Amino acid sequence: MAKQAYTYQAADDLIRKWLGASTSSTAGSPISLSLNFTPYQTMIEKKGNPPASLLKLMTTWGVTNKLERAHFLSQCAYESGDFKKTTEMGNNAYFTKYEFNQGLGNTQPGDGAKFKGRGYIQLTGRSNYTEFNQYLKSKGYKDDVVKNPELVATRYAGEASLFWWTNKRLGESAKVRSKAQNGPDSQSVINITLIVAGGNPGNDNLLGKIQYFNYFKNRNI
Repeated sequence: MAKQAYTYQAADDLIRKWLGASTSSTAGSPISLSLNFTPYQTMIEKKGNPPASLLKLMTTWGVTNKLERAHFLSQCAYESGDFKKTTEMGNNAYFTKYEFNQGLGNTQPGDGAKFKGRGYIQLTGRSNYTEFNQYLKSKGYKDDVVKNPELVATRYAGEASLFWWTNKRLGESAKVRSKAQNGPDSQSVINITLIVAGGNPGNDNLLGKIQYFNYFKNRNI
């Protein structure tokens, strides 16, 4: 497979470490990495088409800034396997990692699997499902996503993702939206991914989202 050199600014040694670059260089200086982008480029050229319903919802929810739209779609596209997978993968044993997780509000046996990640940007945990359910009720929806959590993956994948992006944890949402609306480059994708994914998102995650962002930004959706 052909390799393509990709250069962008890294903010600090931590990001350098994640990207597999030397941490001895001056922070903020250019990093040139030889990376294999063929899988991402092929995927994006063949697909990369967000559902029309999601694009309409973005406008309804006030996500109209062109850069923000590109960032939001890049996060959704990568996290959902090009808008195809709206349910976190794994068997019940895998989801025991979420059992009785106070940060997620999982208080009952089985909550880990019941409130697994769903949506394009995955909504996870009893407390998050409860908050989203309250939002739906406030808008007149009759469905109950706490009693029927699978609806987040099937009927409300777009709404749940936009709920997190625009409303969930207002402090984080404000940071995400500010960075997205004013972030034209790869570094902004990294900064946003650190909030969306948390922890160490991994090279594939970062590189995939950078490719998606450039694709959607150039399409000016």
